[in-house]
Amino acid sequence: MTEIVSAQPKRIYLTFRVSKDELDFDFVSRLLELAPTSVRKKGQFLHSLRTRANESSWSYSTEHLDSLHLKVHFALLFEKLKGKKDVLAELRENGCRTSVSCYWLCSCDNIEAHLSHKIIVQLAEYGLSFMFDIYSGDPGD
Repeated sequence: MTEIVSAQPKRIYLTFRVSKDELDFDFVSRLLELAPTSVRKKGQFLHSLRTRANESSWSYSTEHLDSLHLKVHFALLFEKLKGKKDVLAELRENGCRTSVSCYWLCSCDNIEAHLSHKIIVQLAEYGLSFMFDIYSGDPGD
């Protein structure tokens, strides 16, 4: 008998990131009028303690949301960034990179994830690159 495994994510969240070699975290927070959920300085050890960060980053995550629907996470993120297109452009003009990543944990091996055209357009309007960071396994692994 074949076991059927749901492709529904077990955990999902977005991380909006501003990154640059040297970054003034307070300046980014003031410009965006948003407190980061994490910051990391260039050279700081990452989770593995064997690898160091190759750039500084200021991040805001939707990890606190209790939703497995990507649309809900994007709605919150774009609400936080509302009216900040010029601010993001200013950060990029000053050498910063702006991006969004999606952490996606699923219990199956073959994952099909997609973005609606509306979300793709919004990402482009805000000048944000995007990537999926997909893992297969159980949240306790």
